Amino acid sequence: MPPRRKALPTPLPDGWILTDTEKKEWRLGQIIGKGGFGLIYLGNYITMC
Repeated sequence: MPPRRKALPTPLPDGWILTDTEKKEWRLGQIIGKGGFGLIYLGNYITMC
């Protein structure tokens, strides 16, 4: 019997802003991939000008 697949996480909305471990902010775009690795989003770095 093949192993059970885990459910993918609930998608985050477009425009969601995340902060990484170096305190850089990223704005999420659309999902560009999904599979056994989870969800992959298009992301844009938010520059501080």
